[in-house]
Amino acid sequence: MASSRGNHYFLIFAIMQKTKLMKLFFIFMCTLLSVNLFAQIIEWEQNYGGSADEYLFVIEETNDNGFILGGYTTSSNGNVGGNNGNIDYWVVKIDHLGNLEWEKNYGGNNDDQLYALQETSDGGFILGGKSTSTNVGGNNGSEDYWVVKIDSIGILQWQKNYGGSNDDVLHSIKEVSSGGFILGGYSASSDGDVGGNAGNWDYWVIKIDFIGNLEWEQNYGGMGSERLIDIYETSNGDFILGGETSTTGNTNGGLDYWVVKINNTGVVLWDENYGGYGTEYAYSLKPTTDSGFIIGCRSSSGISADVGGNYGSRDYWVVKADSIGNLEWEKNYGGTLQDYFASVEETMDNGFILGGTILSSNEDISENNGGLDYWIVKTDVVGNLQWEKNFGGTNHDYLLDLHQTQDGGFILAGHSLSSNVDVSGNNGGFDYWIVKVSSVPPSCNSKA
Repeated sequence: MASSRGNHYFLIFAIMQKTKLMKLFFIFMCTLLSVNLFAQIIEWEQNYGGSADEYLFVIEETNDNGFILGGYTTSSNGNVGGNNGNIDYWVVKIDHLGNLEWEKNYGGNNDDQLYALQETSDGGFILGGKSTSTNVGGNNGSEDYWVVKIDSIGILQWQKNYGGSNDDVLHSIKEVSSGGFILGGYSASSDGDVGGNAGNWDYWVIKIDFIGNLEWEQNYGGMGSERLIDIYETSNGDFILGGETSTTGNTNGGLDYWVVKINNTGVVLWDENYGGYGTEYAYSLKPTTDSGFIIGCRSSSGISADVGGNYGSRDYWVVKADSIGNLEWEKNYGGTLQDYFASVEETMDNGFILGGTILSSNEDISENNGGLDYWIVKTDVVGNLQWEKNFGGTNHDYLLDLHQTQDGGFILAGHSLSSNVDVSGNNGGFDYWIVKVSSVPPSCNSKA
C-alpha cells in the first residue's frame, strides 16, 4: 500500500513538473510568437518628399486598392514636381505597395495648406484646406477656405475659395448623398461669404453643389472659441459636427470636445460637450455601425467630469457616444509624458483603431525609438486595450491619419524627420511617411 501510495505521489509530482515545463514552454512560445508578430507587422513603408519640408495630414484608400495622400510642401525637387510659391497643396497617388503613380502640387503666390481630401463618385478627388494666395480664384482677406476638384489623374477641374476678411480654415470636406459637398472648419469672419459670428472662432459649415456653387452656410458658437475639426453625414441626411469649444457655460473647464447635430439645411437638432477640468483638443470624429459615434481628443484633464483618468501631461482620450450624444464609455491611453492624439475609427471586428504621436515609453506604451514616434492602439468594442505598437526612428515622426484597409491591415500616414530604425530614408526636412501594417490578432501577451 505504501509503495502504491509512493508511486501515486511520484506520478502526481511528475505530472506537476511536466505541467510546469509545459507552462514555461507555452510562455516561451507566446513570447517568441509575440516578438515575431511585431517583427513582421510592417508590410512596407515609404517616404516621399523633397529637400525642404512636406507635411502629410490625410490618407484615403482608393477604389483601385491604392492610396491618395494629401498635405502640403515647400519643396520643388525630389518627388515634388513643382512649387507655385511658398507652400502648395501636394497630392500623391500610390499603388497598394507604395509605388508612386503620380503627384501634383496646387497653389498660388502665397501659402496653401491642404487638410482634407476624399475620392469622389466620379473617380476624381476633392481637396480642401486654407489659402492666403490671391491668384487662385480670389481671396476675401487673410485665410480662406480653398476647395480644389481634380480628376482621377490629378488634372484640375475647378477651384473655389470661400471666406470673409478674417481667417477661415477648412478642416473637413465630404461628398453628400443629396449631391455636392459639405465643408466644415472654423471662421473668425462675419462678412463676405460668412453670415455671422458669435465671437472669436466659430464652427463654419458650407454646403456647395458639385461644381462649387455655395448653396447655404451657417456658423455655430458662443463668446469663446469654437474650432470644427471633423464632419460626417448620418444615414438620414443630417450632419454631425465635431470639434472643441472654450465658451463659458458650455465646458467642464478649459477646452471641451463639442458635438453638434444639424439637419440638411443647417438647423441645430442637438449639441453636447465632453471633457474634464483641463483641456481637450479635438482631432477626430467618426460614425460607428450602431448609429453612434466615436470621438478622439488629446486630454490634459485628470479624473473630473467626463474624464476617468490621466497618466500625466497629455493622453489620448476617446469617447463613445450613442446616436443622440449620450456618453456610453470613455478611456484614456498613454504614458507620463506628452502623447498627441490624431485619429480613431471603428474596425471590422467592431473594435477601434486609434493613433497619434507619443513621447512616452511607459504605462500603456511599451517602447519608444527616440524623439516622437507613431503610436497605434487596438481596442475591443468597449475600449479595452488589446495591443499597441510604436513605429519610427530616432528623430521626430508625427502620425496624423490612419485607417483599416480592405485587407484587414492598417495604413498609417504622417511626416517624419527620421531615416533609421523603421524609417528607410529621408529626402531632407520632414517627408511624408507611410507605413502599411498587417492585421495583428490578439496574441497571448496582448493587453485586455
